Amino acid sequence: MENSTKYKLARILIITMVSISVGLYQSARAQEKFIEAEAATLSNGARIEDCATCSGGHKVAALGDLANGKLQFVLNVPRRGLYPLNVYFRVSDDRSLNIWVNQEAVAQKVVFRRVAPVEQSSVQQVFMALKAGKNTISFDNPVEGGPELDRIGLIATPVKALSFKGLIKDKSGQPVPGVSVQLRGNAERMVTTNAAGAYTINDVPAGEYLISAFANGKLFSPHARSVAKNEVPAALNFTAQNFRKSAADVKKLSNGGNRIDYNIKTGTADFYNNDKLILVNAYAEVHVPQVLSSMDYAQHIVKEEDFSDQLGRGKLFTVTSAGAGLPEMVQEYWLYTNQRFMLTRVSAKGEKQLETRYMSPLKSETSLQVLPAGENYSLFVPFDNDKWVRYVAFPFDKVVSSHEVSVLFNKKTNQGLVIGSVDHDTWKTGVVTATSGHTLNRLEAYGGFTYATSRDILAHGKISGNRVQSPRMFIGNYADWRMGMNDFAKVNAGLHHRMKWPGGAPFGWNSWGKIQFNLTGQKAVEVSDFFAKELQPKSFENDGVSYIGMDAGAENKTDEELTAFVNACKKNNQIPGGYYGPFADWGGDSTKVIEGTPYTYKELYLRANGNKQYIDGAAAIDPTHPGTQARMKKSLERFKRLGFKFMKVDFLAHAALESDHYYNPKVTTGIQAYNEGMKYLRETLGDSIYLNQAISPVFPADYAQSRRIACDVFGDTEKIEYAMNALTYGWWLTDVYLYNDADHVVLEGHSEAENRSRVSSSVTTGIFIAGDDFSAAGTAEAKAKGIKFLTNAAINDIARSGKSFEPVYAASGGKAADAFFRKDEQYLYVALFNYGSAAQQFQLPVAAIRAAELKNGAYTELWTGEKGVAGDLIQLTIPAADARILRFDLSGK
Repeated sequence: MENSTKYKLARILIITMVSISVGLYQSARAQEKFIEAEAATLSNGARIEDCATCSGGHKVAALGDLANGKLQFVLNVPRRGLYPLNVYFRVSDDRSLNIWVNQEAVAQKVVFRRVAPVEQSSVQQVFMALKAGKNTISFDNPVEGGPELDRIGLIATPVKALSFKGLIKDKSGQPVPGVSVQLRGNAERMVTTNAAGAYTINDVPAGEYLISAFANGKLFSPHARSVAKNEVPAALNFTAQNFRKSAADVKKLSNGGNRIDYNIKTGTADFYNNDKLILVNAYAEVHVPQVLSSMDYAQHIVKEEDFSDQLGRGKLFTVTSAGAGLPEMVQEYWLYTNQRFMLTRVSAKGEKQLETRYMSPLKSETSLQVLPAGENYSLFVPFDNDKWVRYVAFPFDKVVSSHEVSVLFNKKTNQGLVIGSVDHDTWKTGVVTATSGHTLNRLEAYGGFTYATSRDILAHGKISGNRVQSPRMFIGNYADWRMGMNDFAKVNAGLHHRMKWPGGAPFGWNSWGKIQFNLTGQKAVEVSDFFAKELQPKSFENDGVSYIGMDAGAENKTDEELTAFVNACKKNNQIPGGYYGPFADWGGDSTKVIEGTPYTYKELYLRANGNKQYIDGAAAIDPTHPGTQARMKKSLERFKRLGFKFMKVDFLAHAALESDHYYNPKVTTGIQAYNEGMKYLRETLGDSIYLNQAISPVFPADYAQSRRIACDVFGDTEKIEYAMNALTYGWWLTDVYLYNDADHVVLEGHSEAENRSRVSSSVTTGIFIAGDDFSAAGTAEAKAKGIKFLTNAAINDIARSGKSFEPVYAASGGKAADAFFRKDEQYLYVALFNYGSAAQQFQLPVAAIRAAELKNGAYTELWTGEKGVAGDLIQLTIPAADARILRFDLSGK
């Protein structure tokens, strides 16, 4: 079970938005000016739907998601100020939207939490900085589907707010116009200095803030200014100066094709790969909590030494920076021999204990042309696979905040720059890029990143000690960005524990596809028998074995039911699978006692600002708490005792939430808590049980053999395209986990074209799991389609390797590629997908699939058996909603 049926309550992420209480709502309602959502301007597929219980009888649906449906209101106010805005919405689970005010450079990221019954509108209050007169308020979400909107209510009177101002001048006292000034904290804003070097940020909610300045080719003193809660300084000024480089100040840190020119005068570094400049004036920054950058230090001492680790050999360069009254800063650079990537990390050391929630070993605000002119994109990578979130390739000219890793790439040439984290024990990592044309204007790769799509309410937890350190960051420039992502995956696998499995890539079944909560032990036994009789003898197996999995509801079955199921699987040469959600409480009874412990659920909840945290309708429980671990141990040891050898674990992102506190006082961040919980889970199960992660963060990847690449795909074309979006930009996870999992394949109720496409999406991703009801009560359609589409021997041979296909081309926006390929020792496979409602003519250059070893162009299409020959082009017409897989024999036979 993942996301399908349970109502989902949620969290509030962004700081400028608060839930409105009943009392505040009642007192404010008389002042509200209402605008119905259906009266707004709609675009990108957002649509009006009837709603009998909505104000005005209508609501606006289809906001966000693949088309990025948009809604725009126009508001008129008599004077400038910070205005409360009540948003009335419908949602069955928590959903997020970006809210843009007057096309500002930075949007509010708001998570909408259902607080009313599902048939009524919930209300949530946000605060908007409005100008006198006409204002445009826009709602969108390019990575996830948003809530449905009923109406908005504008409160006529602005609330008390803060304002910040300052001057930016050079060392001679001359004003510096055009400097970007960024506000972070309880609100996010971006403004630019005027001709007099002045900036003003008006109408800011109360809270703590950080204000920083940046401009191409300049450095600023101080680097950033912090503002305590409710403090309003008279002025927050900065001094600007141009970067000046002298050859005498530059230390060349090099090994083979990689080089870093470190400027010991400024504390900045230029990165080169094969003599190509890939990053300029890069520096490190830490908040301890004082904001310090490597540019703030007067002395930088460089040390060189040889090293070897799991990845290979090379040279480690350490830059130790010292300054009066400052903690020591240490920057490390690992330059591997014969590799295109480099790693870097920053640490801070002090005599007194340091405390931080932000550490960046890699920042730059100096513009550099990193890609050729043309179609350039910056990739958003999701934190997890929940809520049908998509990977999104944003065209240059945007600020993109990605989780853990991002890549800047040119769609035509495939050239790319990859930046990402390779440590996942402490930090949630963000990679923020600001681009234009073919230029990278700003890069910020840092530990301490929380966002709407990390499901957090709170800011990142703090780490402390006499020495604190960032995650190691990967940076590499590649002629083909896909090779860069493959390298990134292999570095992550090489530096961490990658689970093994003595068996082959799983073929099998999962009950959540069609049976869902109608699961019984008898039905599971009947499915086991159907596989043994109808599917395993006809090639739906690997090494003669299939995996039969009971999903949600398995834990509630009696020992007798589960034993009968296990015995049936053993008789049928199958591996029995179970299901468990270790960190989510669906019951909601806070007074319930955890069996065998003195603890109640109330003591287990992960809280934010004192309140329980929900994802997907389930309360998150503390993975470090002995009550959680006792609960986990009881369930997992029962499955283990009864003979289960395969476990699907679900809703794991609950364990990674930032919290007010954790039971283990040594744990202070969500990722630390997640690691502790997953380590305990893995140790309880032991290495002899296969673990498959469902809803879960991408990283860390140390605990499971496989992970769902997407969420609740089932079998229609829209969801198939969604799953292939995850493969388009997440295929490389096949080298992080042992296998990718494309979710269960559901055939019943979908066309035969969709059936071929769905099976193709599974075998090109990794493990192959069916999901139809093959029990005695299952339909004749399901069984006939199972026999027809799950027993194509040539198709099944592809899945036995468990290796994901790579995209031939990238896809723009949140879309999926339509052509994928994979090579092994004997065959080149090319998979083509038509997600449209009409036949599509494919003309694919053979050169695009890196097929230099292709002896001739002869191929066999594995669904139809048709033969063909490709010259310089693969030319094929594919019917609507269908797929084809071509197999080329590389041996030339």
